[in-house]
Amino acid sequence: IAREMGGYSLGGADILRRAMGKKKAEEMERQKGIFTEGAVGKGHSKEDAERVFDLMAYFAGYGFNKSHSAAYALITYQTAYLKAHYPVEFVAATLSADKDKTEKVVRTVAEARSMGITVLPPDVNQSAIDFTAVYEPDTTGKVKKPKRKPVCQKGKVRDPLGPRIRFGLGGVRGVGESALEAIFEERSGRATWEREGREGEPKKEPFEDLFDLAARVDLRRVNKNVCMALVQCGGFDALHEPKQVTRAMAAGAVESAIERGKKLTAERNSGQTNLFNLFGGGDDDAAKALSRGGTFQKVEPWDTRELLAKEKQTLGFYVSGHPLDRYAAELRRMCNATTESLPEIADGTKVTVGGSVEGYRERTTKTGRRIAFFDLEDPQGRVEVIVRPRVLGNETLRETLQSGEPIIAVGVVQHERDRGASEDDETQAKILLDQAYLLAESLKKKTTSVLVRLPVDDLDRLRLEALKQCLTEHPGGCPVTIELSLGEKWTVTLGQTGLSVEPADSLLADTERIFGRKVCELR
Repeated sequence: IAREMGGYSLGGADILRRAMGKKKAEEMERQKGIFTEGAVGKGHSKEDAERVFDLMAYFAGYGFNKSHSAAYALITYQTAYLKAHYPVEFVAATLSADKDKTEKVVRTVAEARSMGITVLPPDVNQSAIDFTAVYEPDTTGKVKKPKRKPVCQKGKVRDPLGPRIRFGLGGVRGVGESALEAIFEERSGRATWEREGREGEPKKEPFEDLFDLAARVDLRRVNKNVCMALVQCGGFDALHEPKQVTRAMAAGAVESAIERGKKLTAERNSGQTNLFNLFGGGDDDAAKALSRGGTFQKVEPWDTRELLAKEKQTLGFYVSGHPLDRYAAELRRMCNATTESLPEIADGTKVTVGGSVEGYRERTTKTGRRIAFFDLEDPQGRVEVIVRPRVLGNETLRETLQSGEPIIAVGVVQHERDRGASEDDETQAKILLDQAYLLAESLKKKTTSVLVRLPVDDLDRLRLEALKQCLTEHPGGCPVTIELSLGEKWTVTLGQTGLSVEPADSLLADTERIFGRKVCELR
């Protein structure tokens, strides 16, 4: 109508459409004059032109809303139904759809955990390419089939079968399509069936450990880097942990596993006869024997921080935990917001949020001043932080942001759209930074005592001696109180130990290494 009757160009007609869709009164009044003038120029009366324009404007008042509200209502109902009645499958599908969008995956994983859904790391035997919903196996080792689908009530998944989501191998950085095909072919039994010329349906042959995988797969497709990535992301944890093999031990064995695998492959390809052939065993028997012969050397295990850093390096985000998990109680005391709560906080509100600095970058503005941006990540998600020139001029603050250490960020909330986004897109909560402090320094200043919670089940003489030595090696001014507990049944406070410590990150890490969990709380 705008082009044929009003004489608009394609670009001009699009401007009119946008003005109608956004219901901009001033722009609509201006467009009415343009439309009327164009229509009169094409031989229409002024009265007819104004009447037609008013009809278009009237339709714009409800037409856009009606069509979109109906479509969005249907999508909202469908997704709400799926989330309520098939919550585990719905979240798994959402993660698979957004697997290349790190920020969305971080938020969805955090929401899944808040719903009571466990997100498991990749597994060389269990993972598919994408995220999948999994259930607890029964006593026979077979997966339980739910008699009814799990439901989501009051934000929590109600399911006796233990809802979990398994991370897909397709999301592991450095593991390409060819490597995935080789792994899937071998564990499904297809590769063995084809090598031996067997007929019928192949029998699944799960891997036993890193050495077994390296002995069986095509090492031209699954190389050292692929194996290292699978170790660092936790892909062998389910196989190695029962054998007391840590990720650090597995990482140290990658090269020897590859060499043993190459040796076996060469022997198999050359058709060499071995002891197993003489007694009727095949090459696969030799492979299994050789793989079991591999040994994992004892090395110092990675602490939680290093383990999570390597996990993030291969997955793009944390799955088995977050570096700030050990500070959960302290952050609740020191901060008034999280990245998850920011969208609900009004513009201009001053907030204090703890997190890790990710993707720090600086650029020069048109006026020649420096401005910086980074993502602040906590266990709940991420938020973009803007460091304006006047704030960035503080050299101490800049050093804090570039230290690689967790920080406490203080600033104001600002809701805005990303550059290039249309007015139809939702606004994103961001933080305009005013100040930043190292979390470790803030803890030292605000901590007056240290509470050590010791589960009775974990106590033995060696651990107690290691704890005493650890506390002695961190002298400081904060008195230490010991508390014993037996699950949720009872708790006994023994009182102060007579020792005083420095509330440092190394203290938390060292005590965590002794007991395998966080036992220290800074107060």
